Amino acid sequence: MSLILYIEPAAFEVPCLSAESLAALAYLQNVAPASFLVHCTANAAALITGKLPTLNDKGSGTWTSGFAAIVAYLKKLGLDADEPLNALERAESIALQVLVEQSASDLLSKVWFGDDLNYAAVRSILGKALPVPFNYTLPAELRKRAVGITSTVEGNLPPIAMGVTPSVRSAATALSASSQKTRKAQGLYALIEKQLGDKAYLFGKQATSCDALVCGHLSLHSYDQIPNPILAEELQRSFPKLHSYVAAFKDNLRPVDLAPPEPVGIMNIFNALWREMAGPRRSKPKTEEPSMEEGLKRIKDRKEKLYFACASVLGLIGFIIFNGIISFDIEGEEDYEDAGSFNEQEEVEEELSDDELE
Repeated sequence: MSLILYIEPAAFEVPCLSAESLAALAYLQNVAPASFLVHCTANAAALITGKLPTLNDKGSGTWTSGFAAIVAYLKKLGLDADEPLNALERAESIALQVLVEQSASDLLSKVWFGDDLNYAAVRSILGKALPVPFNYTLPAELRKRAVGITSTVEGNLPPIAMGVTPSVRSAATALSASSQKTRKAQGLYALIEKQLGDKAYLFGKQATSCDALVCGHLSLHSYDQIPNPILAEELQRSFPKLHSYVAAFKDNLRPVDLAPPEPVGIMNIFNALWREMAGPRRSKPKTEEPSMEEGLKRIKDRKEKLYFACASVLGLIGFIIFNGIISFDIEGEEDYEDAGSFNEQEEVEEELSDDELE
């Protein structure tokens, strides 16, 4: 098998914890079943592309990352699930994919990582699914993407709500945020369900790239094992046909053929932490001088990354020592014990000599 798909590990009752990677997996299982291997990894920085999902065609040496680029490359190989579509349907498919990719990922980020209770539950799940140090770095990175939601919603509250006590304002903010997310989810789900109609798939009797992307996102939306599953509840309560469509997609996902895992050493873990702290490399230097505000923001971001990386390193060292992966022998204590034993032996010999003299 010359095709290897690199995706994140399994979680949330699906083979991959990322919607885009799940979509790429579903597309490959549709057009090339049993013709590719899957490599589960959380270390995207170790790949040539630096992103997940990534497809490696070992036959041609081609590396491709991102769902859209992977689908485009597979179509060049003759693996085209969109071939039955006419020109109008292709245009509608592209438009729907763009909308879903933007709206669905934004909704999931807000519900899972913008809600404190949900974030605690999701972080626990990711902590079990991901290896060290990514079980620390990835949840924090996803949480950071969702920050500012409360402040944005709070800025939209009526003036009377802004002048009350913090506890009442917090409750009003949470209620407003929840209602906004519910309305956005309703609009997105209604559009997709209208396109689905009474058909088996979005554009007819065969699954297309649009089905893969839509179901990749909605498979995570339908996960209800969190404290406030407003997306899953709305999908099941108000859009039962769409919910059944997504459930059938999840049931049809076949077990993946895994590629042999690559060895991960201690140095690789520290290198990953360093990449998290330093950020991506720039291929070209900037010609424009940054403003004072941008400069201060960069310094603040670097400090936050540095603090987080240091905390992760200390946590990793504690984990290694606690589990006995590395042990330390203190030679001074052994020397002291040996010296004590030698002194005791001298005292015994002196007592024996005194007895003989007597």
